[in-house]
Amino acid sequence: LEALFAPHGRVKSVKLYRDELDRPKGDALVTFAKPGSARQAATRCHGATLGPCVLKVELATFHSDAALRGGPVAKPGDDDWDRVIGAAAPAPAASA
Repeated sequence: LEALFAPHGRVKSVKLYRDELDRPKGDALVTFAKPGSARQAATRCHGATLGPCVLKVELATFHSDAALRGGPVAKPGDDDWDRVIGAAAPAPAASA
């Protein structure tokens, strides 16, 4: 996955979600150094193929603990994005 997304910006991390038997669940979270890179990758990689799979790629929305209690939800481009992401729990993750 990292090789697929790397042409769009510096990839900070890739998390592949797995089931209780350690098999891939079919979704992943790719984190970029810059929000613009994530937007570019979502636009250009959505619908790409990886082996037999067609990728559905979208920007993830993170809900901080405050958001879960009715507070604000951070979105890419918000001024406090990096601060909120540091304490956020992923909601729907980018699918890959």
